[in-house]
Amino acid sequence: MQATHDPDGGKGDMGFEGNIARFTGFSAHYDEVRPSPPQALAPLLCRMAAVERPRLVVDLGSGTGLSTRYWSGKADAVVGVEPSDSMREQAVQTSLPGVSYRRGFSHETGLPGGIADLVTCAQSLHWMEPEGTFKEAARLLRPGGVFAAFDYDWPPATGVWQVDQAYEQCMKTRAIWSDVTA
Repeated sequence: MQATHDPDGGKGDMGFEGNIARFTGFSAHYDEVRPSPPQALAPLLCRMAAVERPRLVVDLGSGTGLSTRYWSGKADAVVGVEPSDSMREQAVQTSLPGVSYRRGFSHETGLPGGIADLVTCAQSLHWMEPEGTFKEAARLLRPGGVFAAFDYDWPPATGVWQVDQAYEQCMKTRAIWSDVTA
């Protein structure tokens, strides 16, 4: 997670507490407003990693486990890594085969190296310290493994009404032109 003030330069969890606190207190309702990963994601990532079924998926910034649970039945094992205790406590309330959770950071998971077919960040990379996260993902992956950071909100929303409005207008124009050229 990226900190607004990080006195130890991203080397530990000091400075990340502000972002962790941001996700405390509403974990019970978090899944209600978050989308699930699309079904096409697993086949795509497996094809990229050249595996039929991943032995291990490591899900960084797993939150309440929504993106971690997605891999149950699609991978032999999946480990959700999450620094927020309240999010992890919510995640473990839903028990699924092959799914486990651990406290850790995207840049410091505590997992052994070279063990994962896939390392994922589902709608969470923007909260993370990128350089350390990328190094940790590379360390965790077996040769040929795949790191995937993805966002699947649709339609996309920026929080800037002018940009959102311009996107909506673009899509309306596209639909009109699709009808005209069909």
